Amino acid sequence: EASAEETKEFGESRLHTLFDEIEHLADDAKLTEGLVRTGVESVRSVSEILIYSKKKGLTYFEVFMERNLMGLFLRILKKANDELNKQIIQTVSILIQNIKKEEELFYMLSHEFMNELICFDFDLALNNELVDHFISFLKMLTINIIDESKIQFFYNK
Repeated sequence: EASAEETKEFGESRLHTLFDEIEHLADDAKLTEGLVRTGVESVRSVSEILIYSKKKGLTYFEVFMERNLMGLFLRILKKANDELNKQIIQTVSILIQNIKKEEELFYMLSHEFMNELICFDFDLALNNELVDHFISFLKMLTINIIDESKIQFFYNK
C-alpha cells in the first residue's frame, strides 16, 4: 500500500498535472528560461512516475497513451531547445528500457515521434551532451530493442 506522500508524488493526479504542464509547454510559442526549466523537470518526473507505476502494477501507461504524450514530445522536439530535447531523449530511453509489455513497446516504437526523433536535424555540433544522449539512445535501440519483429517500425517510407 502506498503512503500518502508516495501517492502525492507518484499518483495519477500528479501525472495528469505533469501532462498539463507538458501540454502547456508544447502549446506555448515562446520558451522562456523558466518554462524550459519547468518543462525539463516535468518530463523527467513523468518517467519516474511511469516507472514507479510499472513496479507497483498500476496502469498509468494507459494515461500516457490517452494523453498522447509522444505527440506532445514531438511538438516540443520541433521547438529545438537542447535542454528539453536532451530530457525527452533521456525520458524516452528510460521508458523504452523499462517497458515489459510488448503492446506498450509497440505503441512507443510505432508512434511517429520515434522516426521523427531518429531523423531530427539536431544541431549536434554545438552540444556534446545532446550528442551523448542521442548516441546512447540510438545504441540502446539497436542493441537492446530492435529485433526482427520491431524493425518494421523504422522503415522510412
